[in-house]
Amino acid sequence: YPDLCYNSLFVHANAIQTSPMLLANAALSVTLATARTTTAAVSRMLADPGMRPREAGAMGDCLEVLKDTVEELQNSITEMGEIKDSKNFGLVMNDIQTWV
Repeated sequence: YPDLCYNSLFVHANAIQTSPMLLANAALSVTLATARTTTAAVSRMLADPGMRPREAGAMGDCLEVLKDTVEELQNSITEMGEIKDSKNFGLVMNDIQTWV
């Protein structure tokens, strides 16, 4: 989804410049905001009393996955904040890629 990636991060270009660390942080932050918005929307849909049981089950599963995603993204952003120098960047990014 290169177009979506570009359009989502373009507004941060001045702050990011050429820093891979700032790019990764911006990407995680944008993704976290979107995941939170999606989680809230699915939660509202799940509250619909007219939803059939099978649909409610699927939406409930989706909501759990979204909540896990939000948690992993939050953990990833926290981990990014712990990077002290560029030597650790690659290792931390490998961990984050595993989580996300």
